[in-house]
Amino acid sequence: MYEKLQGKFNLLRTDKAFMGYVDYRLRRQWTRTRGELSAHSKMNGGKTNPRLARSMMKSNCRSLEDWNHLCDYWELESTRKYSDQMELNRGKQVIASRGGSRSIANHVFHMVSFEDLFFKLLKGFI
Repeated sequence: MYEKLQGKFNLLRTDKAFMGYVDYRLRRQWTRTRGELSAHSKMNGGKTNPRLARSMMKSNCRSLEDWNHLCDYWELESTRKYSDQMELNRGKQVIASRGGSRSIANHVFHMVSFEDLFFKLLKGFI
């Protein structure tokens, strides 16, 4: 991915600000994709029948090896305990929140900061 961006924008890998933004976006995309794959696994018997879930790979997963690696992780006892605890905690909430441990104001601050940084970087290269 880095090489594609470097070719498109003629960037050096030493541009830490831009690469920090790229890392942030790639991490966000991975988190979203992992969540989708996890939901697919759960819908196909991930908790009750892991073998069935393993055989029902989601179509947009990169490879069978990646799918099996994620299934191995979801089948670990520590992961199951954590998942069950988080499920209990979410059940107690009156209002659903997807903000994690940071406040909404903190999320807004980071969104604005990264967008400003990205546009300033692009402006300097165009």
